[in-house]
Amino acid sequence: MKYTQLCSSVLLALALSACGGSDDDSSDSGSVIENPKPEQPKPEQPEQPETGAILLEEGFEKANALPAGWMTPSDNAGTASVKDGHLYIDGRAHSSNTTTVMLPEALQQQKNYRIDVEFTFENPINTGRWGSIIYRAAEATASPAYYPYYQFAIRSNATLSNGTEFARKNTDNSWDVQEKAPFTEKIDAAKSYKATVIVYGNRVQQYINGVLVQDAELADDRAQGGIGLSTAGLVMKVNHIKVVTQLKALPALARGTTVQQPNTLAAMAPTMIQNISQIDQLKTVRASQVYLRLDSQLNMLDAAGNKLSLKHYLSDSQRNTLPVLQLQDKATIAALKKLAETENLTDVAVISTDVELLRSARTEVPMLRSILDLRRETALRSTDLTAIANKTNQAMAKIVLLPPQLLSRENVSVLQRQLLTVWATSAGSTPQDAATTLVTGVNGILTEQPEVFNQILEKFPAYTLLRKPLVIAHRGVPSLEDENTLEGLQHSVRLGAEAIENDIYITKDDHLVIMHDATVDRTTDGKGNIEEMTLAEVKKLTTKGKGYKVPTLAEFFTELKQHRNVMHFVELKSPNEKIVPALKAEMQKYGVEDQVITISFDRNQIQRMKTTLPGISTGYLTGSVPNSNDLSRNVHKILMDTQNNSSTYNPAHSNVTVPLMEALKHRGVSIWPWTVNEENRFKMLYTTGTYGITTNYSQFATKYVTEMSTANNAVVAMGQPLKLSANLTPRVGAVYTENANQYVVLSNSPAHQSNADGTVSFSEKGTAYVLPGYQYKIDDNYHYSIFAAPVKVTIQ
Repeated sequence: MKYTQLCSSVLLALALSACGGSDDDSSDSGSVIENPKPEQPKPEQPEQPETGAILLEEGFEKANALPAGWMTPSDNAGTASVKDGHLYIDGRAHSSNTTTVMLPEALQQQKNYRIDVEFTFENPINTGRWGSIIYRAAEATASPAYYPYYQFAIRSNATLSNGTEFARKNTDNSWDVQEKAPFTEKIDAAKSYKATVIVYGNRVQQYINGVLVQDAELADDRAQGGIGLSTAGLVMKVNHIKVVTQLKALPALARGTTVQQPNTLAAMAPTMIQNISQIDQLKTVRASQVYLRLDSQLNMLDAAGNKLSLKHYLSDSQRNTLPVLQLQDKATIAALKKLAETENLTDVAVISTDVELLRSARTEVPMLRSILDLRRETALRSTDLTAIANKTNQAMAKIVLLPPQLLSRENVSVLQRQLLTVWATSAGSTPQDAATTLVTGVNGILTEQPEVFNQILEKFPAYTLLRKPLVIAHRGVPSLEDENTLEGLQHSVRLGAEAIENDIYITKDDHLVIMHDATVDRTTDGKGNIEEMTLAEVKKLTTKGKGYKVPTLAEFFTELKQHRNVMHFVELKSPNEKIVPALKAEMQKYGVEDQVITISFDRNQIQRMKTTLPGISTGYLTGSVPNSNDLSRNVHKILMDTQNNSSTYNPAHSNVTVPLMEALKHRGVSIWPWTVNEENRFKMLYTTGTYGITTNYSQFATKYVTEMSTANNAVVAMGQPLKLSANLTPRVGAVYTENANQYVVLSNSPAHQSNADGTVSFSEKGTAYVLPGYQYKIDDNYHYSIFAAPVKVTIQ
């Protein structure tokens, strides 16, 4: 279009904006209407249109050069040209220095607009190269020109975890990448795609082909600004671009609820769920979550049938609890689906004994979290743990509520190793009962008396670990052995790793083999793509370091069966559709269903797992953690990922923080960071209760004490220090004996005092219940404490 037409459109848009009037209807403000006439309803107001005037539209059909007013920065790495009805921005001259085209300067005055760009990519240098839409850019006179600006970047392989990005380019030439997400497919040069950016006030949404990939907030310093297109390392072919004014405000960002927590120094203490017997208890809840029934009219019901509307509960701005709602039937699911059209339900959990009902709820309303309720399954035994894990995953739940007879530290640990979040039910009628439940390491406790548990949690010292963090051997132990080898597996197990992580590929003749890269070049004496080789060709390879053979997955499974307590985290890095069915066949052949979970960056592979192996846990790998200053917003973003994939959250470790882990634990979301190779970072994550840590250095934790036990009863003289002998179990090596050096005395015990040496003395006769603990000192900066079951102490 002509530049003169652009200016007219801009002036029209400015006029519309200036004359639009207030959102308030001042004519009726404060007025009193007498004798209302219900039979004459107020006419419905027409819905506000989303967009207004066209600011720019260009199809390049008749152009043979950049349209009038379009500009290219002087420092462009490549070139921009118009030919054959398309704009070509050729950024192949450099993989990161950009080639940019800025639209006419009049757009600098715009605040709220929608940009639609029809495009494709050609000739990328590699799959990580990108094209982008620039918006809210500074003026050409800025230094550097047009900085700062925001950018919607799309990579050639848009399925990568950072396949699309919302980022800001700063004046110092640095990037602030605030959100990343994969798209459903790679950008195909033979196809056309539509990228959309909608900006209104401090809100922005970014789409590809109508699929929302980023939903974010902008900084206040960029209230308006220009528009451009940019590339790095590829040719961006643009067929059409249209910019219109955005009239309708974008909805407020969804955020997670900030919940109340007990005042405890214990690391990742279990979330408390209060069983509400009377609706009025919601005013004085002592837990982070509340448990109620839900009917098909979406009323929350207490034991007496008293009602509170779920919508009313969710709309309470003072609310600091999450609802856990007993799901009764499919009519309730239909009502929740309708409510989800207007309400954010990511912080709502439903619980049921019915696997199919939960699966239906998750299918119809994916944002709902779900809990499989097994507390009344009195026939279940420890031999049923694998079946429990399968059943939980088939329900598309990540949380399982165990029956009382299975509530032991060992059983809980087995299920947690399979990436499940384990809840228990406990009356907590006595402090010793509550303490016994706490030391099992469960992730959540459903009770009518949360205050009994809170009183104990408040007494624990800093860095108390009620649950053992897992050490996950990344490709074995590559700091000591060649990666992805049987020798690496064996060595990592000897170092005390509870799990090993490997990537798998499928050969040309359909055999699954262990290899990290798509090619064998880096780690072996061969060259080429592993999926283009036969098994016979792979078996001829040897590793570069020590000359080991490249193992098949079958060989790994055979070895794994010799270590029944070790899990195999199988990463599905290849997008090959044959892998998941082949994995299923291998798992069944070697009987390792109880030792395998899968993780992947590739959402398509995760979804194939849900169809082909629905009973196996999955983890969603991502290269980054949302790191805005708004914790509740970060929680919501992670929930959207984990809910869409019914998976745990397995991010790069750099932005994993304690507040984030603490907030997510209430949602049943466990974080499994990778790859932690700096020892102090490993110690920090371990002592703060991270679920599992992937590392190349399993030897970091070899000597860490993970379990302690003492006698169940003790006798001590009044006034004398209590000294309990404890059996301590390190990750590797023999059990050894030392005295407990920390004690938590439960309430209702005789009068007592803590001594400087960590012991405790009683000044009255009677019976006390004490939790014996042991503080393990890693070094001068890091330590943690573990506790055994409560001991009955007789004071004479």
